[in-house]
This record gives sequence, C-alpha cells and structure tokens, in this order.
Amino acid sequence: MPEVSVIIPIYNHAIYLKQRIDSIVHQTFQDIEIILLDDCSTDHSIQIIEEYKHHLKISHIVVNEHNSGSTFKQWKKGISLAKGNYIWLAESDDFASEDFLEKCMNEFRRDKELVLAYTDSKVVDAENQIIQENLSFWTNDISLTKWNTSYIKNGREEIFEALSQKNTIPNASAVVFRKIFFNEVLGYRFCGDWMFWIKVLETGNMAFIKQPMNFFRSHSNTTRFNPSTNHRFKQFLKERIMILHYLKTNQLISKDVFQTQRADVVRNWRSVFTIMGMLKKDFFLPFHDPGILINFFAYKFLNAIKRLRKFIFHGKAET
Repeated sequence: MPEVSVIIPIYNHAIYLKQRIDSIVHQTFQDIEIILLDDCSTDHSIQIIEEYKHHLKISHIVVNEHNSGSTFKQWKKGISLAKGNYIWLAESDDFASEDFLEKCMNEFRRDKELVLAYTDSKVVDAENQIIQENLSFWTNDISLTKWNTSYIKNGREEIFEALSQKNTIPNASAVVFRKIFFNEVLGYRFCGDWMFWIKVLETGNMAFIKQPMNFFRSHSNTTRFNPSTNHRFKQFLKERIMILHYLKTNQLISKDVFQTQRADVVRNWRSVFTIMGMLKKDFFLPFHDPGILINFFAYKFLNAIKRLRKFIFHGKAET
C-alpha cells in the first residue's frame, strides 16, 4: 500500500500536463500512487494521459463523460480512490521540485501530531519564467515576518493568526495532508480550499517549509483569484460570509478581525450590487449573519423613504 496518494485533477491543461506528471514520477520519495482524474477536457489532455497509462505508479485513470463543474467534487472522488494515508492534490498546471514530497514527508516523521505540511511557492508564467520568487506578496498584509522562516504550529493557532483573515495557503499543489475529506466544502465554488484547510488544521499541527519547492502557475486561463462576473463575485462573497460565520461559531477568529472582514464583504457587496440587483430571484443573502441582515434591511428602508419623499414632493409640484 502506498504511503502517499497523488491526485491530479485535470481540465484543459494539456500544454502543462506532461511537465506536471513528470515532476511527480521523478520525485525522490517514491512510495506513491498517482490518480489521474480528467473532468471532460476538450483539449488533447486525454492523449497525454494515455502515454502514462502503463506507468507503474499510475493506479487509476478516471475520465468524466460530463464536466463536474466543481474542483472539489474531483478532490472528493480522488480521495475516495486513494489508498495512501497522505494526500497530495497536484493541480494539473503546476509542477514541483523533485524533492518536494521527501521534504514534506520528513515533517510528518518529525511530528506525529502533524496533519498538514506545505512549502512556499514560486509563481511562474505559461513559459516557466519566474514571476514571483515566493508568496510574500500574498501574505505581507498579515505579517512581514511570519513566513520568513520554516515553522511548526498548532493548527487552531494558525487559523486564528492567519487563515481567519484570508486563505494563506492559496495553492493546493504546495500541500500534503493526512487523508481526510469534509463534505461541507462541496457547496463552495471559489473558497472551498480555504474552508478545507481550516477543517484540516482544526484536527492537529501544521508545518510550513520556507523553501519554495512548488511552482504555482499563473496564465491567461487562471481563475483562482478572479471571479470576474457579477454572478461569480456574488458567490465568492457568499462563501466568504459562510467561512466568517464558521470561524466565529468555532472561536477561530478575533472580534476585531471578524468585524473588519464582515465590513469588507458589506462594502464589496454594496459597491457591486444595487437594490434592484439584490431583489432579483437569484439573490441569496447569508441570513445567518445578523450584521449583514441589519445592513441589508436598513439600506432597503432608507431607499424606500427616499423614494416616498421624492414621490410626495413631485406630486405637490405638479399640483
């Protein structure tokens, strides 16, 4: 039985897929199986997958007849097939240093309470040129020093210090975790990985490895940080509120951070969606958050008063 199951969720990344798979089969840590999951790609990903179907490390190849519409459904499918006690979700457009797994697994050997280990990442473009040497640009607004060195920490403390503010583990390819899955993340489209790391870290310790051993791809088809349309942005904000509510309920966020984050969601919501947009039938308000609820109805009430005053004065002027 392999110690690590490497799951590669694939969708239209044929141009990067061979480099991705090769960076896994050439790892210095070899006690692995590789699970290839294609989500009905429309490019030539299947042809590349076929080149590896007889490789000894490939344990499963699953090709969907219809697109699942969810990265997290693919995660669940892969984890359900996994035989290993540890999981590496290796996104199909990223790649890794050959000793990535070895370094991560050394952390699990060092601390028996560890449930998650991840490395820093370099950001690369479509041609493998380095855009960022590490992810400090993403975490500097939280701390200028926290991620300057490797560390091991209690998972709940890490959530309180970092993940309560944003997803400070923005790339699944940089993470190895003890085998576990939570169905709660299946309802997410944009923030499911953030919620997933929170759930994992509640169960034990975590390790951060400062050395950037993961190569995080940024290219024209990247959608990780860009929910561009109103509908997608609305869903993104709803998911942020769901996570804030969870953190508050489980005492994983400070009062100040909660209020700041909630105010940011309200500000973004108001800046994008008008009252008429809010009243559309597809509108969903996270009613479990009383602050959002109060803001929403106060906003509706004040606008109703303004419309009434305008109507009254307009009527008198006409007479």
